[in-house]
Amino acid sequence: MERYLNKLYRIETTDEYFDEYLKGIGLNFFSRKLAKSFVSTSSISKLNDDYYAFTTTIPIKTHVQKFKINEEIEQDTMDGRRVKNLFRIEGECLIEKQIEDIRKVTIIREFRDTEMIAIIKVNDICTIVKSVLIE
Repeated sequence: MERYLNKLYRIETTDEYFDEYLKGIGLNFFSRKLAKSFVSTSSISKLNDDYYAFTTTIPIKTHVQKFKINEEIEQDTMDGRRVKNLFRIEGECLIEKQIEDIRKVTIIREFRDTEMIAIIKVNDICTIVKSVLIE
């Protein structure tokens, strides 16, 4: 995972289930249209020996998730949901679990030499988002 730190990725493609995922996390029609219109960038960095930050930027907002591996914390998501979050690393993957009373979201971000593939699951919906390395 260390070799993917401080690199910048830009969303390139989403699949046909992305809108269903956005519905699944509770976004209304207008918010889904807005979310799909933005091109986001993201990166992971190490803050110190124990803590990391996953940063996502869209034209109107930057969202930073600071976390310690395998430690559950409460955080707000980019869309404003308050969740219990748990991050872990498995090989070249950063796995994020968002836990709420009404749903569970799992995001598996697989880092590769020139891209990051995110497999996102909410309840029984699964979508894939591909991002390319730009820096």
